[in-house]
This record gives sequence, structure tokens and C-alpha cells, in this order.
Amino acid sequence: KLKTRDGDMALEAVQDFTKQGRLVLESPDQKDQFAKLYELGTKALETGRALRVQLSLELQNRLEARSDAYLTRIAVLGSLSVLAAIVSMYLALGFMVATLKGISALHRALKEGTKGNLATKVEVPGTDELAEISREFERMLDVLVAQVRQEGAALP
Repeated sequence: KLKTRDGDMALEAVQDFTKQGRLVLESPDQKDQFAKLYELGTKALETGRALRVQLSLELQNRLEARSDAYLTRIAVLGSLSVLAAIVSMYLALGFMVATLKGISALHRALKEGTKGNLATKVEVPGTDELAEISREFERMLDVLVAQVRQEGAALP
């Protein structure tokens, strides 16, 4: 809260000046009264100027404090944004690498299967669609191997 002492002094000086001005206008001895009025007017102006200076400094201090608080908030939010971007890129990169590894493993198994190697194992970890497709492909190969063996055993 702003200090009211200087404000009270300025108000008191203006009131004294006004009171003295009335006395001057009503007084027969105006020369002494004008000197007193001049003195009170000067005091009122000086205290008013001092109050303006004090209020300006107080306002400047408050604005600087508010500015510092906003800069701190901006720095914190900027840091959090950069951190969130880094984490997002890391997660996206991890997803991409895992997906590419799974596709590569499935592709190798398909190539081996077309070469006639039905005993190929496809190892794609996880529970996503690609891992499920890989497990189904292995089951298909197991069924094919079982059918080939069964037909081979049935031949004379």
C-alpha cells in the first residue's frame, strides 16, 4: 500500500494555501498576507511534487515486479514446452523404430517362407497389430508345416 504520509502532507499544504488565500482576499494588510500566501503556495507545490515523485517510483517498482513475474512465467512455460516437444519426439522416434523393426522381421520371415523355409520364427514383441499379424503368420506357417508332414507321412 502506498505511504499516505506524503499524500496527507500535500493535502494539508493545499488546504493551508486555500485558507490563507481566503484570508488575503479578506484582509486589509495584504502585503504580509501575500508573502504568507506565496510561502504556503510554494510549500503546496513542493509537497505535491514530492508526492508525484514517490508515487512514480512506487508505480515503477510495481511494474518492474510484475514484469519480472511475467518473464519468470514465460521462462517456465517455454521450458515446459521444449521438454514436451523433446518427449513427443522421443516417443514418436521410439514408435517409428519399433514399427520398422517389426515390419523388417515380418518381411524377412515372408522372404524365408517364399524360399520354402516354413520353420522361420517371426519375433515381433508387443501387443499391437503388427505383433498380432506376426503371431498369426507363425501360426499359418505351423499349420502349413503340419499339413506338409501329414501329407508326407500319408505317401507310400
